[in-house]
Amino acid sequence: MTLRIPRRKPKIDSMLSLYRRHVRACPHRPKGVRWIKCNCPVYVWGELNGKWIRKAVGTRNMSQARRTIESWELARTTDEPTSVESAAAAFLEQHKGNAEGTRVKYGTVMRFFGAFCKRQNYLLLDQLRVETFDAYRGTRDIGEVTWRNELQVLRGLCGFCHRREWMRRNVAGEVETPKNLKPRAVEPYSELEMVAIIQAADRIGNQPYERLRARAMVLLMRYTALGISDVYSLRRDKVRDGMIETRRTKTDKPILLPVLADLQAALDAVPWPHGADELCPYYFWSGKRSLRHAVGDCWRTMASVFRLSGVAGGRTHRFRHTLATRMLAKGATYEDVAAVLGNSPGVVEKHYAKWSRDRQARITRLFLEAHGAVEGSEVVQ
Repeated sequence: MTLRIPRRKPKIDSMLSLYRRHVRACPHRPKGVRWIKCNCPVYVWGELNGKWIRKAVGTRNMSQARRTIESWELARTTDEPTSVESAAAAFLEQHKGNAEGTRVKYGTVMRFFGAFCKRQNYLLLDQLRVETFDAYRGTRDIGEVTWRNELQVLRGLCGFCHRREWMRRNVAGEVETPKNLKPRAVEPYSELEMVAIIQAADRIGNQPYERLRARAMVLLMRYTALGISDVYSLRRDKVRDGMIETRRTKTDKPILLPVLADLQAALDAVPWPHGADELCPYYFWSGKRSLRHAVGDCWRTMASVFRLSGVAGGRTHRFRHTLATRMLAKGATYEDVAAVLGNSPGVVEKHYAKWSRDRQARITRLFLEAHGAVEGSEVVQ
């Protein structure tokens, strides 16, 4: 005998009951809706906040269904709480105008976090707790610095939801941030390493096409400290009258730097990009694919160069370290280096302070004064 669901409203202020709506093929269908030891869809009926509801919960898992209606009763509303999936989609839509690298980073974090929530049946924002993020951290095989950056994105997501009253508070903001993180030591290329990298660029691949492009890329990074996406998207009309004009992708700050003779020769020798139109404005990019995918070619080229050069720890970012440290060693200020790198003086001081000649001279003078010595005093070598 099938149990009929009463249509009268209960007198309790908020009381929801779960039952299974058996499908035709279910062998337990004759036992009625009270029988829940099967895998049929879960439904809810009852009164919530003075309104009668009867609808599907959206799951076949009874434990998940109980957590869902618990969050509804806590919210005291007949509107379904916002799902994690829809909140993440709205968050990404809000940031669709950001730089491509930022959009990719946010999308990656949302994809990993969304997959974790689905596996653990955390489908609604109301179910997220501090422990949820602690458990998520345990599934991510990443370093503390990367986790700190990922946590910042998750805090942005929860703050976005909190401001729209989809969450009672920014739960991710209560997660402890990794402390005492030491930045990776800055190791510039030596002269011998730089020579080895340039020579490797002249030997990679099987055709002059790859070698000429690789040499120009290496020299661009060496002399201008441009990032790899800035190198690949460099326009031909930005190199004229012995100067190179560009904008950093991250900061969008304009930079004008002189072009040395060997760099100019390398740029003049760069072949036309494969598949490019006659009026292609770029040195390396054909303009036919998205820049994000095209930059992958540049990464692979540089990986081949570093591998062939035999330089340990070779990576494109070390070109920036090398230029910054050499400028500081020659007496440049943090502001000077920041203008070239497209960073703030504070960032330059944080990462490159030990290479500053002026800073070291000041420390030496103060140290000698503290010990009652004067400059020129004999120092043990």
